Amino acid sequence: MKFLWKSQLRKARGKFQPQAQKEKRVSRGERLLAKLPKRSFFLVYFLWFFFVGTGVYIAFFSSYLALTNVRIDGAAIVPEGEVRESINRFLAQKYGTLLPRNTYLSVRPMKLALELQSEYPLFRSVLITRAFPHDVVVTLEERQTIVLWCGQSDCAHVLEDGSVVPRTEAYEREENRSRTVFLNDESTEGLRSGSGVFDGGFVTLVSTLKDSFRTRLGLETTDTVTFVSRFASELRYQTSLGFELYVSSRLPAEYTLATLELVLREEIPPEKHESLRYIDVRTENRVFYRLKDGVSLSEEAEKELLLPVPVKKEEKKKRD
Repeated sequence: MKFLWKSQLRKARGKFQPQAQKEKRVSRGERLLAKLPKRSFFLVYFLWFFFVGTGVYIAFFSSYLALTNVRIDGAAIVPEGEVRESINRFLAQKYGTLLPRNTYLSVRPMKLALELQSEYPLFRSVLITRAFPHDVVVTLEERQTIVLWCGQSDCAHVLEDGSVVPRTEAYEREENRSRTVFLNDESTEGLRSGSGVFDGGFVTLVSTLKDSFRTRLGLETTDTVTFVSRFASELRYQTSLGFELYVSSRLPAEYTLATLELVLREEIPPEKHESLRYIDVRTENRVFYRLKDGVSLSEEAEKELLLPVPVKKEEKKKRD
């Protein structure tokens, strides 16, 4: 027979007794809600719905955050009133049929900037910011010249970074056409839209040369610049006097202008300008020119000018 002490009996009995479960902790909010009568729950939900609905109304539908003041900075060529009217027309629209666009929180600055650049091709960049609570601040940077590449069947706008965007009806407006230079591509190659189509700086060179021919050399040129292929470096400007200027897009504009300035001042007298057929400055350190009848202006083999570049005059073979 085996005897157990009292401590051993208590220990043995504890093995067979179920252990008490820990009470679940109840938060203070749950205790307060438990004390409320059932009908009070509807009141709490109504108050929350009223609070959220009031916030949505103030943010998107009330006049408290409505954008009523448009500030425009940088509009010089395009009339400021015309730009303001376009912005107000955009803000008067709605998303779908319910949500207005003319509030501080609902307006989309990037979409508005893209709309303005599409409507006004003379805008190089558009920056839209908001000033709490009623102001829209529009900062514009305008381009002086629009360069349109035109192939066999279509035209496209060449941007300053070398990318290309399709031409729209906005380019047909008179204020845009008067500042447009057309690149007439004589090849049959099409032009894809997107980035990297032309080298960066190509558009700046084309517009800079056209403006400088007039202001620096006194030569008016037409709005059409001809080039055989968009992969070639040759550009041809037609002057109002009847002769053409053959330049290279690979040479800096200042180099081309300085060379032409020196040739027209020192080598070709003004009375002979109307008899010129072309002046070719595509080759570095060399200038070729021809009269309309095919006779060279000079029979000298080579002559080095002082400034800004040495120039070699040669008679070039007749072009096809």
